[in-house]
Amino acid sequence: HAAVLTGDVVDAGNRFYEAYSVLQAGVRRLLDHDVPVFAVAGNHDHDVLSRLADEVDGFRLLGRGGCWEAAAVNADGATVRLLGWSFPERYVRISPLEMGFPAVADDGLTVGVLHCDCFAASSTYAPVPLAELRASPVAAWLLGHIHRPMLLAESRPLVLYPGSPQGLDPGEPGTHGAWLVELQRGAAPRA
Repeated sequence: HAAVLTGDVVDAGNRFYEAYSVLQAGVRRLLDHDVPVFAVAGNHDHDVLSRLADEVDGFRLLGRGGCWEAAAVNADGATVRLLGWSFPERYVRISPLEMGFPAVADDGLTVGVLHCDCFAASSTYAPVPLAELRASPVAAWLLGHIHRPMLLAESRPLVLYPGSPQGLDPGEPGTHGAWLVELQRGAAPRA
């Protein structure tokens, strides 16, 4: 029902030369096939995804400028709410959850989309303790920043670093790609 990008889909070193036109074409192709595309910007691509949002009608960059933003996705008669926050610049030293995280109806159909570091309390990449993510009333968290896939919690809320679509440097081997996340009212989310 939607494609959701969690940031760092373009690395700063090759953002325009190698990756930008491919990313732009892929987003347009999804939109042309009626697949809504949402994203939050990360530390590597905060400027790149903002540019893409300005150039591609229908591409939604959530939380531009470091302010939480909601969007709705219609899915088989239900409305899934996405809450997203994007990096406004390369470094963010405080938790985005301390920046006006909106009230959430605990209906099992809200997904937080956030680029953050939940492993280092003093990180310069939006540090958010995993315990704070687990205590929030969302059904799932889709996180960016860690480039390899990691499912941190399968139970509600599901907490997933889907990883970057491909390794961004030679030190990131292994499987990369898209994840399918399913939400249903009254059921645990699945990835």
